[in-house]
Amino acid sequence: MSLSLFRAVLAHAVIAISVASIFTSSASAQSAAPDTRNWATVLDAAKKEGTVFFYSAQAVPVLQRLSDGFRKAYPTIKVEFTRMNSGPMIARLDQERTSGADGADVAMPTDYAWMRSRVKEGQLSRPIGPSMRDWPANFLHEGHFVTGSYEPFVLAYNSKVVSRPPRAYTDLLAAEFKGKLGIPEAPAAVIIAWYDWLDKTQGMDFPSKIMAQDPKVFISSPPLAQAIASGEINASLLNNPSSMRALVDNGAPIAFNVPDPAFAFANYVAAFRWSKRPNAGLVLLDWLMSRDGQAVWCGTGESASPLKGIAGALQVPGSVTFYDPDQWSPEAQKRYVERYNRVYRK
Repeated sequence: MSLSLFRAVLAHAVIAISVASIFTSSASAQSAAPDTRNWATVLDAAKKEGTVFFYSAQAVPVLQRLSDGFRKAYPTIKVEFTRMNSGPMIARLDQERTSGADGADVAMPTDYAWMRSRVKEGQLSRPIGPSMRDWPANFLHEGHFVTGSYEPFVLAYNSKVVSRPPRAYTDLLAAEFKGKLGIPEAPAAVIIAWYDWLDKTQGMDFPSKIMAQDPKVFISSPPLAQAIASGEINASLLNNPSSMRALVDNGAPIAFNVPDPAFAFANYVAAFRWSKRPNAGLVLLDWLMSRDGQAVWCGTGESASPLKGIAGALQVPGSVTFYDPDQWSPEAQKRYVERYNRVYRK
């Protein structure tokens, strides 16, 4: 499958944000002009620090692109990344900030509540670079951390065998998907939240209709994508573009559509005041927020950009609900898993 076909499956529409507690209602609102008077001082200090370290749950090819792009923009600052899932990342960051151990200067977790707690403690550096001039206010949180990119969950399918590509969740109830549909296990809070969102948007009887399709259960998005590529299944109820990218680049017959409405998770980014290289952290954060940084991050279609007009960035149709971790305490997760076990387990 060519890159042009990969991009061609993306819909084009205006983004409507629905989680008011995290995002403001105006997607075009801009933040106030930043204080950039000390930016030259920050740059000089960053060059002396010489290195910047960041953690992220993004796929390794994405992180490599970001590292290469930053090196090109700032050749005197070495950049190194570590990939880890958001949960272990938070645990490691907590250990570093409480012990004073060297570690990340910047991180990209998906945990909004953790980021907000660090703001309240005064532990995040406020972005002050030139990229703040054009950064949308609704993607700047608490004045200290940003949504660097976001990914909607999509309807993925095998483009060689599926006669009618699914564009809505109800399309997966067609006969051609019976016994050839994949669904995810619910081990993580974001997947639990998505299943709950499905109940609310597709109807409480939707799970029984899906189970009538005799679906196969997979632990996460990458195995779902691999099963589509191999022909084990024809489509999946959930996937995310970055999990499929490597397979698509290698010619796998995988395509996808973004449903409307859609559910998405955000990749938050912050620089840390406790880091050993705080100035280099601010420079990396500013570059990630720049149009050049966003083009590198989102321009190959794996994720959507907060900035408008980023060529190749994923376009999200209609309305999108963002995962809100504040709604999913361990107790709330446990309650929904009980429902999941009743309706999705045979």
